[in-house]
Amino acid sequence: MDRNPPVREAGRVGSLCDLPDGLLHHILSFLPLKDVVRTGVLSKKWRNLWAFVPNLAFDELEFPHRKCFFQFVERCLMFRDMSAVNSFSLSCFVRQDVPSIYTWICFAIKHSVQKLHLCLYVRTQPDIRFLVPSQVFRSETLTELHLEIESAIVIPSTALLPKLKVLSLVRVSFKDDQWIGKLLSSVPCLEDLTLQDIFCWHLKEINISAPKLARLYIVQKVFPANIRSINGA
Repeated sequence: MDRNPPVREAGRVGSLCDLPDGLLHHILSFLPLKDVVRTGVLSKKWRNLWAFVPNLAFDELEFPHRKCFFQFVERCLMFRDMSAVNSFSLSCFVRQDVPSIYTWICFAIKHSVQKLHLCLYVRTQPDIRFLVPSQVFRSETLTELHLEIESAIVIPSTALLPKLKVLSLVRVSFKDDQWIGKLLSSVPCLEDLTLQDIFCWHLKEINISAPKLARLYIVQKVFPANIRSINGA
């Protein structure tokens, strides 16, 4: 009597290429964008998949030269389809190329970005002036906004961020002492607010009024001596 168990016929072994595009986009979203773009050489199916990934993160420090960084960003955005962007992160130095950086940020806004993280190092030179595009403060889709910019921020009178829940401001400066009121009045659903090393001329007190605010985090390494109080509601 044959004691060996019957050998089952091996089924077809699946591969990543058999997965739905939506699932592949989700998997690719966990990889660095440079690696995601490289997957385009795997097969015809993978050739354009990278253009649909929902998360875009660009960091100049990951590139050997500034020119390489700019070419990479331009290529990624040029071949990107019209689908919505879940998160957009940009970390770079700002020099004489302000128009390009404006274009990248506006690209994210036009693609209904939900999470926007800008870490921009602005060179203090007379011919360089950078302001966050006003479109950022009028986004109907943003739920998280992180601004780490060594530059002044101007809040437009038309500012309105109806879905924003998380706001983080790091090393930014404001030109008038009414900025916090203007900003918070445009964010009715704000739940999480971080203020770190902010600066504003003639600022004597900070009045924070946000009905849904659940978390407030303030860090000032060099606290302006003229601030008398921080009031919360």
